[in-house]
Amino acid sequence: MSNYIQPGKYKLISRSKVRMLYKQVDVFENGEGRIELDFSYDEYLKDEIKSMSGARWNPESKRWSIDDNRRNLFQFQFLQGINPYKWYDQPLIEFTPRTQLFPQQYMMAQHGLTYRQVIWAAEMGLGKTLAAIEVMEQAQKLFNINDWWWIGPHSALASFDLEVRKWGLKCYPEKIMTPEGLVKTIKTWPRGLKSPRGVIFDESSRFKTPTSQRTQAADELAKGMRDDHGENVPFIIELTGTPSPKTPLDWYSQCEIAKPGFLREGNIHKFRERLSITIKKENKITGGVYPEILGWRDSDSKCAVCGYEKEGHDFSMIQAGLDSHEYVKGVNEVAKLYKRMQGLVTVYFKKDYLKNLPEKNYRILSVKPNRSTQNAANAIAANTSSAAKALILLRELSDGFQYEKVTDERTKQCPLCEGRKQTRVVVVDERPENFNPQIEEQVKYEWVDCSECGGTGEVPVIVRNVNKVHSPKVTLLESILDDHEDGRLVIYAGFTGSIDIVQATVESKDWLWIRVDGRGWQTNMDIDDRSPATMIETFQKKQDKYTRVAFIGHPGSAGMGLTLTASNEIVYFSNDFNAESRIQSEDRIHRLGMDVNRGATITDIIHLPSDALILDNLKKKRRLQDMTLGLFHESLKMAEEDRLL
Repeated sequence: MSNYIQPGKYKLISRSKVRMLYKQVDVFENGEGRIELDFSYDEYLKDEIKSMSGARWNPESKRWSIDDNRRNLFQFQFLQGINPYKWYDQPLIEFTPRTQLFPQQYMMAQHGLTYRQVIWAAEMGLGKTLAAIEVMEQAQKLFNINDWWWIGPHSALASFDLEVRKWGLKCYPEKIMTPEGLVKTIKTWPRGLKSPRGVIFDESSRFKTPTSQRTQAADELAKGMRDDHGENVPFIIELTGTPSPKTPLDWYSQCEIAKPGFLREGNIHKFRERLSITIKKENKITGGVYPEILGWRDSDSKCAVCGYEKEGHDFSMIQAGLDSHEYVKGVNEVAKLYKRMQGLVTVYFKKDYLKNLPEKNYRILSVKPNRSTQNAANAIAANTSSAAKALILLRELSDGFQYEKVTDERTKQCPLCEGRKQTRVVVVDERPENFNPQIEEQVKYEWVDCSECGGTGEVPVIVRNVNKVHSPKVTLLESILDDHEDGRLVIYAGFTGSIDIVQATVESKDWLWIRVDGRGWQTNMDIDDRSPATMIETFQKKQDKYTRVAFIGHPGSAGMGLTLTASNEIVYFSNDFNAESRIQSEDRIHRLGMDVNRGATITDIIHLPSDALILDNLKKKRRLQDMTLGLFHESLKMAEEDRLL
């Protein structure tokens, strides 16, 4: 028996050029978690069915089949004229907050309490954590819901602890964990145990990749909450300051967790087809083809086939080596995306709510490499075959060290074959006619000796030594520490080796430090409680006792969720290519609680050209992020149109 879409006769909406009509559709179950749909040919209805999850055409029965799941039910109901989107058209709940909230925090809480399954896309520093805490408290008061989970990265959890210390929390979460902790929890879930009725996904961009374990675990939790408690009962609230730091595709999984089916496309591949302009390229190993994104459908003036602007279209197409074609006027699907997400997602900008915050002051401090460093850089560029590897080595050299991998006498289990001594590989010479690599039965494999361990099942233990070299970045950092009179400074660096150098430099100048990277939270302050929350509280408030303290971290480990407004400056000793970490980390000092008179200065130290290359790359990704949120904001002013534009 079907779990979601019941067998029977239905009338589904179709459309001609001039009017809407209903089409008779017979629905059957096939006993495999799927349903079949039988209807006479209809172009509009066929396209709607094709967009659903697991849509397949069976030429023998001449029927379409789709997955029998919650997201398809959502779209199926829409085609019936039921309109499941109306849940997000309810008037917002009014409530009396237990503490004074800023206007944007009250609006977030209203959005969460009313619609329950939502995404807050709010710039860093607008108070998402306190707004989420308010939702938890009000949900207990208004709806008697008190079983909550809070899931976020380590740094965001430290911020949550501080907010609870400051404001209190009667409805404390039953579980507080990282995304990795969620994966373990879901894997070991006891049979019959009910899921919570409320969950906060802090920094939900961590769940943007559909194939990652953390995303699948979050999706499984959300599914279990709806199965256990009903479709619209659970609170599933996602908080993010950087919802799509790389591409608009980052939205898909976050929306599916919050409300499966709200977006029309049944999987991220169909979502990509709608938003991007792609070409098909051959995979030389499997013989199959894969899509390569040429660009985004973010302008009506771009060609729908190749993505080039109308002016100069033919020249650009020939220069790129594409097949000749006529210009076809495109559609701005990116702008439509944000219109389609209205209700599920709300956007909040600091410029709209924190008008007294000054603009960030960006400055670049450049230092020239000496002759030996320049010679070493030239040697790396000339003798390293991989451009990516060369860039890593140049980044290390710029920071004042080089990693050296040394083979240890010990051995460990081979990570590739996991000690089995053999691995399974694709047989490329045996492919049937009309080969499709996505069909598992058509792909042939064979077992061969593991290429990593040579068939022994063990590999040597590799120890990474750090060889320090001179870098004028250190001298410049020393000067910054000497000139910094406020006694609080935030410093980020891109490697563990770089953070070691920064820590040693800070100590040489008689500064105390808090360090956050892949090794966890550490400090040389004489405090009994070494929890992250206490370290941050000391950094923020105890200047009389600890007069000079530097917060040193990797942007990926210490760039989210923290408030470090005791410092008016962030120094980037070095960067990596992760735009999300950079965007997030900048706003640790630019937020509520900062001293508006001192402002917020973002300093980048540039040594080798590789530093400038990375910074330029980050700026381009930042522009994409700004454009994405800007388009979203402007699209809310568009005239009301059909939900499925």
